[in-house]
Amino acid sequence: MVAATLARFLASHWACVTELINGEPTVVTTVPSTGGRLGVHPLVTAVHRVAALGPLHRELLTLGDARIERLRATDRGFVSAGDLAGQRVLLIEDTFTSGARTQSAASALRRGGARSVGVLAVGRVVEPGHCGGCERVWRYATAEPFRFSACCRCTTDRQ
Repeated sequence: MVAATLARFLASHWACVTELINGEPTVVTTVPSTGGRLGVHPLVTAVHRVAALGPLHRELLTLGDARIERLRATDRGFVSAGDLAGQRVLLIEDTFTSGARTQSAASALRRGGARSVGVLAVGRVVEPGHCGGCERVWRYATAEPFRFSACCRCTTDRQ
């Protein structure tokens, strides 16, 4: 289901993704689990099942020496593998909650030399009342029903 969701979204919004990272991605990676998951992460399996993503996928991130706290990104939360000089990276996150893990991962990729990093979150969790701006985000996110034809980068339906 996750692979099908990604493929369907990208079929309508590939131009939005390429605009986000200033061109076609040269590499695709995922935000690793911080929970000590064993084996291949299900998101990695899903990415490999999407024709536009699978051939570009590389596991570029490992856990760093700093713990990533909720609402507290850190430059040391992840370490990038290898030299990413000039690469345009599409970073895929399974569930975007506070953004701390995602921001920490993007920071590691930029510190590793990536020219640009764009994030594609498969799911979004909003907890109204959890933080100062969460209520506003919740109202915005629930004002319109979900549809594949719209994304945060474009306002024109492409169904």
